[in-house]
Amino acid sequence: MRTVVLISGDPITEEEIKSILPAGIGLETYATLEACPRPRIPQGEGKYSDSIILAEISGDAPPAARLEPFRLAGIPLAALIQNPSQRESAFRAGFDDYLLRPCSRDEIKNRLDRLVHAHTASTDPPLERRAAVGRLTSYFCHAVNNSMQTIRGSIDLAREEPGLSPGIDEYLSICRRETDLIGAKINRLRQIYRPKPSPPEAVQLEALARESLKMATDDLLRNNVAVKEQIEASLPAILCTPDRILLAFLMILFYLSEDLGSRGGGELRVQAARDRGNVLLTLAAIPGTGESGADRPDTLPPGLEPAGNLIRSERGRIEPSPNADGYGVQIRFPAGGN
Repeated sequence: MRTVVLISGDPITEEEIKSILPAGIGLETYATLEACPRPRIPQGEGKYSDSIILAEISGDAPPAARLEPFRLAGIPLAALIQNPSQRESAFRAGFDDYLLRPCSRDEIKNRLDRLVHAHTASTDPPLERRAAVGRLTSYFCHAVNNSMQTIRGSIDLAREEPGLSPGIDEYLSICRRETDLIGAKINRLRQIYRPKPSPPEAVQLEALARESLKMATDDLLRNNVAVKEQIEASLPAILCTPDRILLAFLMILFYLSEDLGSRGGGELRVQAARDRGNVLLTLAAIPGTGESGADRPDTLPPGLEPAGNLIRSERGRIEPSPNADGYGVQIRFPAGGN
């Protein structure tokens, strides 16, 4: 049985958490981290605790030294906070993730599942292979995308210079054409993932989204990215090849995670809902540094084109989804595969 260890001296907080804990999760409470018994460091590779520390913080987070014994014991650490402004202090103190009050039963279950997954060794080689390929492709595409944008912009500006000789303009045209060819080669990277096609099947889009979130947990935590889910219940199934869509989701998650990490962290909002005969999945990246999102693209970034091609090949649609708080993508699939 999994156990949540709540660090809070507030009886109201204890009742609140007890009321939303899913079945199969017990609750122990302590007023302070010092009062909570120090766990033993588990012996043997891959041995981790079934407990999760959920500490309520107000003002400054507990010093990192108090959390170290629990971290060494492989216990996931989540901060329970009242205000998003407390998020940065929680991460600096060493928490793996946070829960912003008020939170729902489904949200706490999914967040706790991901924290446990991040601290356990995977026993499924195909999952590890998909995650590794997705991570490698994403990192490569992200790095190349940044360089290619700079090169393309510089070439276009150079060609606008007055008095440019025909010979120089021809060389610049060749360079511009080659950058487009490199982009096309990046799109073909997806072919290394699954050389043999498999028939499509009816699957739940939200299940694929949650599986990809679990597989990307390590990267999300490392980049100080917290996940906020808002997934509608009982969504209709879609017809697709699950492995291909899972890889596309991983590419997008790693891309957004790396970008948020370069900005100091933030929040990834995952929403799934019905949309006029479609199932709509929105992934929105919200920087935690208060940036206004001036770099939000109006078109899909080249670094996400491999994922876009996978989604389109499965009769899906993908487009950028800028909003007032951040940026991201919207993905639509016809419900039932129609």
